[in-house]
Amino acid sequence: MIVDLDNDVAEAIYDGQSIYSWPWSEGGSNGTGPLIIDAIDFYGATADDEMYVDNFLVELAGLDWLTLNGGLGVSGLVAPSDPADIIAIGVNAGTYPVGIYNKVINMTTNELCGAKNTYAITVTMNVGYSISGNVYYGIAVPGTKPMETGTTVTLTPGSAVSTGTGGAYDFRPLAGGGANYTLSVATTKAYNFAAGVANNDALFINRYVLGNLQLTTVQKRAGDVNFNNEVAGNDALFIKRRVLGNITAWPAPNLNWVYATTGDDMPFGPPNAINGPKQVTISGANVIVDLRMLETGDVNSSWTPPAE
Repeated sequence: MIVDLDNDVAEAIYDGQSIYSWPWSEGGSNGTGPLIIDAIDFYGATADDEMYVDNFLVELAGLDWLTLNGGLGVSGLVAPSDPADIIAIGVNAGTYPVGIYNKVINMTTNELCGAKNTYAITVTMNVGYSISGNVYYGIAVPGTKPMETGTTVTLTPGSAVSTGTGGAYDFRPLAGGGANYTLSVATTKAYNFAAGVANNDALFINRYVLGNLQLTTVQKRAGDVNFNNEVAGNDALFIKRRVLGNITAWPAPNLNWVYATTGDDMPFGPPNAINGPKQVTISGANVIVDLRMLETGDVNSSWTPPAE
């Protein structure tokens, strides 16, 4: 006798030949019963009957298995042969316009209890390219200080996103094929002149003017405290005067925060904007751009912004 609990069928076989089959759940005393085997009772017509029982086996038919079918415009069936198998779901992005697509994958599993269950899993696929990276405070050396809160990166054309853990940001999906974008960054963190600006920042500027020190683009922007698109001795003088309390603000436009790329590929000085955006072109590949910020005047990157 073979009892198939998955399909609710039982079959009696004698001498290798099937002699009868029936719905197992109809085998109860009242004509209905549960899909279980919780007792086996062998008995004969009289008390003197004798029988021999062998090859008695209770088993789960086959291995546990998992199938994923469906997809984005493509249907298929995958049956892993090992619990460690990895199922990859992909899409031929070349056949779809740039955008976000949501589809449902049907997962069917033969669980240990023997009951088959199907689960609908929503899968989101981004067709297109991405511009991503991290925003840090300071210069590349001596280290990184992620701008994890209160900071927004804006993509034009596009939208704005807030930075996350490690100062991370991500824009996707985006068109490629030579599409042009700009990146800019801003923060709502409070400007802290007292903590970030000191006489050492003026010293950095003087050493740069004399040719004894190289500054990165973000440092030059932070050192241009009079916002005339150059770093000169007057900027060092403005810093000293403000440290002494002789002035209480930078000259107009009085920018409190400046930014540039980690790769230092945003040239400083005319005809470039004082704090202009980063130009980005997508040509057949994702783009990674890390950005660095400084308080105006904090040329040596001595300050660490608080996590607000």
